[in-house]
Amino acid sequence: MPDNLHSASKGPFLTVFTPTYNRAHTLHLVFNSLLQQSFKNFEWLIVDDGSADNTSELVEQWITQADFSIRYIRKENGGKHTAMNKGISSAKGQWFLVFDSDDSCVPDAFSIFYEAYKAIPESEEALFSTITARCMDENGKAVGPEYSADIEDVSDAWQQLVLRSSAERWGINRTSYLQQHLFPEFPGEKFIPESIVWNRLSTKYKTRFINRPLRVFQPLPDGLSASMLKIRVASPNGTRLMYEEQAHMGLPFMQKVKSLINYYRFSFHAGKSTAEWNPIRWPLLIIGGVFYLKDRRVLNGGYRN
Repeated sequence: MPDNLHSASKGPFLTVFTPTYNRAHTLHLVFNSLLQQSFKNFEWLIVDDGSADNTSELVEQWITQADFSIRYIRKENGGKHTAMNKGISSAKGQWFLVFDSDDSCVPDAFSIFYEAYKAIPESEEALFSTITARCMDENGKAVGPEYSADIEDVSDAWQQLVLRSSAERWGINRTSYLQQHLFPEFPGEKFIPESIVWNRLSTKYKTRFINRPLRVFQPLPDGLSASMLKIRVASPNGTRLMYEEQAHMGLPFMQKVKSLINYYRFSFHAGKSTAEWNPIRWPLLIIGGVFYLKDRRVLNGGYRN
């Protein structure tokens, strides 16, 4: 279903991207959802972050069965954000959709995203980086609050953050903009909050929020959301950078204070010198230090990176 701006010669409208690590037992959820899509102008790009299971064999089998393009890239294990950087850099689609390895979606999901994109006036297209939909649980119940309208266009970065953070969301991002805002990578760290990229985009571009639940969200016990404190403490530089940037997004006062406290908290985890910190913010530094000590107690009293 290409249009004059996204013709077949320029590649597909959408790159459906799945980062995966030892998730051969759940990847079929994504594959089956893709088979059912009414909109076919997409590619499926899988970046395998060093799996030791039979992921590659499954993908080889699916390539012979699918009526859409499948590309498979294997890399050394480095964490989801490094897999996303590889996927973003390798994407052929004009828009980019992260489709996690344990989720599924409704059959008209891609068509709805496409129509939401087409409804943006051509003169305003470049202003939008993202089109975001709602999610539902396995019983079909939408999660989180509804938006104020069926379509809500938001330019303010703080408002975008609030709407993104109010519940599980799912959306497409303009690939060319993502390629200009890749995830920072720190040696030895295998995690960075995805919000660092979404925040960077929201400070420059608009997001169109559509009031439709399209993704079926099924958190699993071994998913990335488990033991999040331990994961963040093990990757403190990426975490502190996210909070540092978030504090400068024009947030309301108390939200800025919370971001700065967390910035100092994870600065302690990262072993950063207090000489870098502004003395005017010493009260926040002290509170951050209290949270740091609490983290260490929670993580068996002596967790070290």
